Amino acid sequence: MENNCDLIFRLFVEKINKSERKGLSDLIQINQGDETDAFWKELGGKPANFQLVNHVPDGFIPAKSILYKVDLGQEFIELPQG
Repeated sequence: MENNCDLIFRLFVEKINKSERKGLSDLIQINQGDETDAFWKELGGKPANFQLVNHVPDGFIPAKSILYKVDLGQEFIELPQG
């Protein structure tokens, strides 16, 4: 099951795919730590000293979420006012 950030990101990317790429692009989601060899190859290879580091403290409680309506403008993302 996707968390809220994954879902929001996916909806945003699908909107860009539909409106800007005319549905011709592919969305591939790879979670940190699950990267494939093909993923690293596209980036020029996996760094020799690569390590996953947890930067979030164990007792972290995220701030309350705020939902914004985002529109894709001619050249940028718009946050409608009002």
